[in-house]
Amino acid sequence: MKGLLVALACACPLALHAAVLHGNPWLVALISAAIAANFIWLAARKALPWWLIVAVGGAALVAASMDRQIAARLAFLPPILIYVFLCWAFARTLVPGREPLVTRIARLVRAGELPEPLVLHTRRVTWLWAVALALMAAISLALARFAEPATWSFFTNILSYGLLGALFVLEYLYRLVRYPEIRHDTPWRVAAGMVGRAAEVFR
Repeated sequence: MKGLLVALACACPLALHAAVLHGNPWLVALISAAIAANFIWLAARKALPWWLIVAVGGAALVAASMDRQIAARLAFLPPILIYVFLCWAFARTLVPGREPLVTRIARLVRAGELPEPLVLHTRRVTWLWAVALALMAAISLALARFAEPATWSFFTNILSYGLLGALFVLEYLYRLVRYPEIRHDTPWRVAAGMVGRAAEVFR
């Protein structure tokens, strides 16, 4: 099941990009619906309010049924909403009294043990991810409004994931150099530990 979720997460953006290049708005909408299904799954795991899914989905369906051009534009929303949701998930844990999201992830991967130097570091990394995801959402939204669909799709469905993946790896390399005395889990182990544990990570 975990392998299927990872494969789906990787395949959907590539398929959406191919559909955008093909120029079929309804195929784009269909694949975007598959991406939106991940939000529904998160809602089922209590990571996102179910009523928000229903409200946004209902409004989108009503608008899409009224205008074909609107349907094509609405298909751009799910990838952008993913960035908005993830930014919110990181940022909301930075308020006083809450454990930063990256700190929580580190504790889950390390089975509760987190060296003191990494507590401050993981809080800073939570800020970094919140800002990075906000930028991705803003750029994707601007491209959806002002650029050609192919340009928007290349950035949103391919380049942005590559940039975030690079950030994930660079942060790991920084920790290796900055805290050589501490054992560090590889990005692959961290990612594997998060798969299927959305309810714990995004609680």
